[in-house]
Amino acid sequence: MKMEEFELKDLQKIKVLVLKWLTRRAFFEAEIEYRLKKIGVSESLISAVTEFCRELKLFDDEKLKERIIEKELKRGRGKAFAMAKCSRWVDTKENNLSSPETKNLERDAIRTVIEKKKIDLASLDRKEKQKLFRFFLQRGFARETVTEVLFASVKDSSNYSSGIL
Repeated sequence: MKMEEFELKDLQKIKVLVLKWLTRRAFFEAEIEYRLKKIGVSESLISAVTEFCRELKLFDDEKLKERIIEKELKRGRGKAFAMAKCSRWVDTKENNLSSPETKNLERDAIRTVIEKKKIDLASLDRKEKQKLFRFFLQRGFARETVTEVLFASVKDSSNYSSGIL
């Protein structure tokens, strides 16, 4: 009987702790489980707390993943970079990286970075465009989207998109 009372007190303390974490920022469900394991909480208490949070609908992994992607795009990083950031906590294989919405957001992010760097695409020669192309690929942008933005003025952009770069 005393053991159950002890676990009930612990459960309440852990619920308060998790709610405190969730008021500061959003977390993935797996991230909360990881943090609880890290501080030494038993598996039974972790499952009880996560079930409690699910009932209150405090976890929305898909919405959080979308917010992270949007935030990284605003910072000038590509969707692949954002997905790598989320991959520790959620399955990122199911998400379609080439959706029209994502391509539009990535195009806008690429154009924003170009504007911030004050680069005139028309005045760049092929080598400078290739350097810029590699820069965007390293930042996690999709190859097709970068090619479309950088080489839109080039009539024969098939050499660039086929991987000859």
